[in-house]
Amino acid sequence: MNTIQKSQQMFPDLFAASRSANKPPERRRKLVFGTPRKPGNVMIFMVSFMTYLLGIFPSMLYALPTDPSVRAGDVTIHQHTSGALEIHQATDKAIIDWRSFSIPENERVDFLLPSASGVTLNRVTGNEPSAIFGKLTSNGNLFLINPNGILFGAGSQVDVRGLLATTSDIRNEDFLLGNYNFNIPSSQNSTVVNRGTLTAQQGGFVHLVAPGVLNDGIINARLGQVTLASGNVFTLDLYGDQMINFGLGSQIAQEVIGLDGKVLKSLVSNSGKIFADGGRVLLNVNAAQGVVDQVINMSGIIQAQTAENINGTIVLRGGDAGQVEVSGTLDASGYGTGETGGTIHVFGDDIALLDRALLDASGNAGGGEILVGGDYQGLGSYQTASRVYVGRDVSIFNDAIVTGQGGRSIFWADRRMRFFGSVYARGGREWGDGGFVEVSGKEELFFDGWADTSAVNGLMGNLLLDPDDIIIADGSGPSASAATTFTIFEETLEALSGNTNIELLATNSITLNNLSDNLLSLNISGSVTMTATNGAITFADTNDKIKANQNINLNAGGTLTLGSLESTEGNITLTGSNFSLGGNLNSVLGTTTLTSSQGITLQTSLNSTGNTVLNAGTAITLASGISVTSGGTLVLNSASGTNAQGAVTVSSANGLTINDNFTSAGA
Repeated sequence: MNTIQKSQQMFPDLFAASRSANKPPERRRKLVFGTPRKPGNVMIFMVSFMTYLLGIFPSMLYALPTDPSVRAGDVTIHQHTSGALEIHQATDKAIIDWRSFSIPENERVDFLLPSASGVTLNRVTGNEPSAIFGKLTSNGNLFLINPNGILFGAGSQVDVRGLLATTSDIRNEDFLLGNYNFNIPSSQNSTVVNRGTLTAQQGGFVHLVAPGVLNDGIINARLGQVTLASGNVFTLDLYGDQMINFGLGSQIAQEVIGLDGKVLKSLVSNSGKIFADGGRVLLNVNAAQGVVDQVINMSGIIQAQTAENINGTIVLRGGDAGQVEVSGTLDASGYGTGETGGTIHVFGDDIALLDRALLDASGNAGGGEILVGGDYQGLGSYQTASRVYVGRDVSIFNDAIVTGQGGRSIFWADRRMRFFGSVYARGGREWGDGGFVEVSGKEELFFDGWADTSAVNGLMGNLLLDPDDIIIADGSGPSASAATTFTIFEETLEALSGNTNIELLATNSITLNNLSDNLLSLNISGSVTMTATNGAITFADTNDKIKANQNINLNAGGTLTLGSLESTEGNITLTGSNFSLGGNLNSVLGTTTLTSSQGITLQTSLNSTGNTVLNAGTAITLASGISVTSGGTLVLNSASGTNAQGAVTVSSANGLTINDNFTSAGA
């Protein structure tokens, strides 16, 4: 009994259904498992069944490529009885139409071209998908076009200079002229699937382009290009950067059916492994709203480490519809001597970094660049995300390992940011400064994660938190966001300050709530910068104090209403439209500078062991009984003079300068 007969005995209903699908149209609407099926449903069912059989009997269902028709070029085809097909191509370009193009297990197809720059266009004109289970080789570039779909099965091996597998077609005349414009979409929403091993020669490419693309296998392209893209219309720059570019009409507008007959949950999925050290990996989707909830699913490994002093680049680009989900590894690191980290970009409307996702752009001599959801403050030409979520077990590394500066890591959302993960951008252990981290939600920000931009032998880097409004709350707890206001707790900031300088940037206002211990202590090693671009910075209780080891910088578009500030080793710099100071300002070893476009009012003493400078656009007002003392120089600059409301003490150890008038009600 042969294999097909065994299958008929095992699955009689399935084979009965397949026979009914081949009857005349008026008789096709038969019961399949007791349910009326439309012809389209039978076709989906048949694709599913064929895929099932492919998994069990791959060599049974497909033969080597059949019925070749050479449309252009000098081509000779040799069929060997040993299950091998050789295609000898004497010209740089050739076009071959095939009725089917598949390779059974343990069989092979070899293309022999005059040079590595040569290219062979293989087009399937029949109705069968391509199923590659054997070996496919070429010393040149190989294009495989099949509108019905392409499967590289488990155990298959492809070894070529460059590979393009797609369901979109190209005009023969464009191909022969070197205009690789694939602008003829497949009439079916079909897929390209890799479960085998696809290898491009060094500097080559592997591009898989179809409405649906899945990689469960291995792809290798050292110093080359790898693309997994959901699209219908694209161009290939074969003799330039070998990159795929997408044009008008490439948007996927309806659901995509996989080779198993089911609707794809993700238009591009990588659960396998992609290696392109020194090269570029692109996962790209351009889909209409509502086609699918998840456009990209990256649960596998993408490695584009630095190689031969060339940084790797990894780009996930999800377009304006659906979620980009990363739960695997994106590795653009450079750990070799003298190597720097590469580039990781994750863009889309809705982005989620989940489970134990790992992003690594660290380098031996300096970190790289990681952008998730946009660039710095949402500026520049990159797409910005509406929502970004970073899970608690997610790790992002952008360190300088031995020398150099930590990298640049930015997490941006126009609407809602939820960040629970850990991000590192540390300076080199021998020398180098810490890097830069931004976590921003333009409308809503929730931060309960960890950031480390420390430097053992350099300057500490910065963590920027950038919402609309900020409240610093008493005690501890997870940060929260209600509407446009971001709340972060005192103890969270104090813990972070040991590993990073903290920069709080609010579009509107920043408020320090009443602290039970009256102290926000950031004096472990870092500095703090607070900026309220269009509003005020306010201490709810002017008995409260901010203490930092390094610089304290407070900048407001409105009024600064403050308690006490103390910097043990750095400077205190205050800038605003007006000041109301209710506590002491003390920069022990640095300079205290107050700059206002309007007036400065001191209600309590200002004492500094370092230099002190007051710059007022109008008047400087000193409350009765206070003192302004400086262990260094003291400079009072005002357009309308300095007014003492009673007896005051103004003194300086190294010189006093008062520009404009000084008047005192107590004189």
